[in-house]
Amino acid sequence: MKFTVDKNRLRERRAALDAIRAQLKEDFVGIDEIIDNLLDYIQIWYLMPEILTRPIIVCLWGMTGVGKTDLVRRLAQYLEFQERFVEIELGNTDNTTYFSSVSAILKANNIIDGKPAIILFDEIQRFYTIESDGSPVPSTKFNDFWELLSDGRLAKREKDDIDWYLNDCLLYTSDA
Repeated sequence: MKFTVDKNRLRERRAALDAIRAQLKEDFVGIDEIIDNLLDYIQIWYLMPEILTRPIIVCLWGMTGVGKTDLVRRLAQYLEFQERFVEIELGNTDNTTYFSSVSAILKANNIIDGKPAIILFDEIQRFYTIESDGSPVPSTKFNDFWELLSDGRLAKREKDDIDWYLNDCLLYTSDA
C-alpha cells in the first residue's frame, strides 16, 4: 500500500495531541502517566490512520470511579470525535438494549465505514460468556465483541441477520 505523508497535517495533529495531553492532565489529577501512555499509544491512529490495517485496542483497567470512562469520553471530545464515538456497555443479562451485536450498534451509528472512530466498551467485567463451572453461557449478546478483539475486524453480516432486519424496519418506521 502506498501513501503520502502530509507533513502539515502531521504537525497540526501532533500539536493538537500535545494540547490535549496538557488539558487532560488539568482535568484529571494524579494520572499523568496514564494519560501519557494513552496518548503515546493512540498517536499513530490519530496522526496517520491510513497506515493501520487493524484497530488500536486500549485496555484501561482499574477500580470503579477512578475516571476511566470519563477519560475516554473527554478524549473523544477533545479530539473532536463526538460524531465518531460510540459507547457500548457490555453485559449479556441486560435486556434494555435493543441491539444484540457490536456490528449492529456500529452500523446504526454509521461507524462501520472503515474511517477512524472511537468505540468505548464499558463494564466488561459484567460480560460473561462462560458459567462459573466453565460451561458456555447458552445465549449472550455481543458475541462479535470477541471476534473484534481476536481478529481486529467484524465479519460481514448477512442481510437476513435479525439485527440488520430489525434496524431496517425501525428506520423505515421512523421515516413514515
